[in-house]
Amino acid sequence: MQKPMIAFFTAEPSTIERGQASVLKWEVKGADSVSINQGLGTVSATGNRSVFPSSTTSYTLTATNAGGSSTESVTVNVTAPAQVAPPATPAPSDDFGTMISKLIQDVYF
Repeated sequence: MQKPMIAFFTAEPSTIERGQASVLKWEVKGADSVSINQGLGTVSATGNRSVFPSSTTSYTLTATNAGGSSTESVTVNVTAPAQVAPPATPAPSDDFGTMISKLIQDVYF
């Protein structure tokens, strides 16, 4: 008996910002059992699963049957969220009375 064949095992997207999801997708042929590490456990031979890693994480799919086991790994790269600059503080505006005083000073001096 031949070992199971992993047709594909992907992470889409493979790079995310912290807090976002990546979807693991896979298809395995000829396996009696299929599992993914990192706490995902036993999964079906074909499927997908959303993951939300907080740091760069590698996932390994293991497919086994009487002929042996096959493994495939994917890595989800996690980046820090983009920093958003705070809005600029508007310059204080002069009230009408202060503006008139300045204008009068400019005219007479």
